[in-house]
Amino acid sequence: MKKLLFIAVAALFLNACEKDSTTLENDLQTSNDIALAFDTASQNSILGIYKGVFTTEDSQTRGIIEMTMPGTSGFVSYYGQYPTAKLMLDNGTVINAVANRAIAENEGVVDVQFNGNGLSFVLNMNDNGENVEFSNITLNNVTSYALVKKHTNRAPISPITGTYQCIECQDHPNLEAGLEQSFNVVITEAPDEVFDIATQVMLGTTEFLGDGLQGDCVENGVLTSCDTFGSFDVVGGTSISWDGTHLFNNEDTAAGNDCSDFDGAWTWVTTSYGTISGTFSSDVNACTQTPAILAVEDFDGTAPVWMTTTDVPFFTNASGDDFWGPSDGTTGGSAANIDYNVVGNFFYVQDLNSPSGTTQFATLDFADVDVTGRTSVTITFDYDVVGFDGGDDVEYIVTIDGVDQPTVLLIDGVDGGGITAENTESISIPDGTTTVSFLIRVKQNGGNDYAGFDNFEVKGI
Repeated sequence: MKKLLFIAVAALFLNACEKDSTTLENDLQTSNDIALAFDTASQNSILGIYKGVFTTEDSQTRGIIEMTMPGTSGFVSYYGQYPTAKLMLDNGTVINAVANRAIAENEGVVDVQFNGNGLSFVLNMNDNGENVEFSNITLNNVTSYALVKKHTNRAPISPITGTYQCIECQDHPNLEAGLEQSFNVVITEAPDEVFDIATQVMLGTTEFLGDGLQGDCVENGVLTSCDTFGSFDVVGGTSISWDGTHLFNNEDTAAGNDCSDFDGAWTWVTTSYGTISGTFSSDVNACTQTPAILAVEDFDGTAPVWMTTTDVPFFTNASGDDFWGPSDGTTGGSAANIDYNVVGNFFYVQDLNSPSGTTQFATLDFADVDVTGRTSVTITFDYDVVGFDGGDDVEYIVTIDGVDQPTVLLIDGVDGGGITAENTESISIPDGTTTVSFLIRVKQNGGNDYAGFDNFEVKGI
């Protein structure tokens, strides 16, 4: 159904382009901006800006290409006579290349050589700027490939580099678990929100090109999320199909908030290896916001401190094998054995039922944290539990907007060797929550079993 909808809208888009072209050109001609004027002059000629994606055949290096075709008259003072290309690699390196001759505005481009700092390629294209072809591309003597299209204000280009890998690899000779190969896309924007997607994919050392569409976009604040899908032919009459999500910032790029994430899954029904599938992801996931730390208790004084109270006062004995409270790993009988994600101090428990402790649960209670307006809120903490036998338990309770949630039994001790476990616990808090608090409680007896807890945090976007 999604594909049918996209195709229907795409057909409407083609008609709309014919009707709106005169209006767009008139708007551009009245602009005083040099870039807009250059864009207008480049309509139906080789003049203009071109953008696209680049990969070496071994998929080890990717980048974005921008090429300027100035022509031999008009705008020469701004762009120079010779066509230039800029390759911005994913490692931050920028390589500039220059054509070996100037090109007239109405001239078709035939076998024009570009060279610069290890980059070399031959350019061909029609005299209207279409059918752009890069060939004989090398970067530091490594065979490479590029997919480039003309960039205009009517049809802006968004190039995105990325990789794919297989999850179900089925012993294919060019695929193996963890192997990342290039999966680049060039998105051409359109007025009716159904955008064209051109794909460049490396399988082994062979380049495969394909097509796709983007649509069904939904705005959520400054971010827009769109559905994407497409396919490309490979070998033996088979094709790889893919679908995913394009997440991007919808603010004016002049604000410096530009970002574009392209992720999803792919499937290949082969003739010899069965069904192969995997995932793809853009090299830069800049739209994914990093959650802020709203409160933390790591027992090292890190701010903003998440305040705690306890119903059993901290204690230890002379030998240190009875313990309830913060430890640096040297205090507490077996505290040196607690090592899961421990940096500095942590909360340590051993022989809790000593005369200074309790035979019941001892509780560490964390204060309310204001999460008003935050999304994707989580509570996380690390634990390292050793030898908890029958009667030894760890539980926690989350309180959301003053309402206690069901008790979670994290560790249920068993006789006959006990339970030993270490992990990071992560608890998701519903969006729209105003306050959240937390308590963890431990029941434990005996000096041969013990536990450590650390890095209690509340985070949110």
